[in-house]
Amino acid sequence: MSKGYPGLMRSRFMRLLEVVRLTGVSRSTIYRWMAEGDFPKQIPLGGNAVAWLERGIYDWIQKRLIKRITLRIHLQELSRCWRTFVVGWREDFHVKYLKLYI
Repeated sequence: MSKGYPGLMRSRFMRLLEVVRLTGVSRSTIYRWMAEGDFPKQIPLGGNAVAWLERGIYDWIQKRLIKRITLRIHLQELSRCWRTFVVGWREDFHVKYLKLYI
């Protein structure tokens, strides 16, 4: 390998069965996600043989985990804002309600 591609030095080809086992998703899901642009593309090896770069699959897994963590943080912030709104609304409602009857 040349010096211009240091990531390829530590990468290897993975066949479909290994990719399925590593990701935990089915063959058809992998191909659907590839068509949608949400999964690394396969590399033709010759004839009917194809494979994926191990590095690309691990990068994809890492990006999925980052998306999940980011989504969880956003949901926590949204939940916190919603609780603040509801508590503020309840307090405002009770104050108005009590003023009417006191």
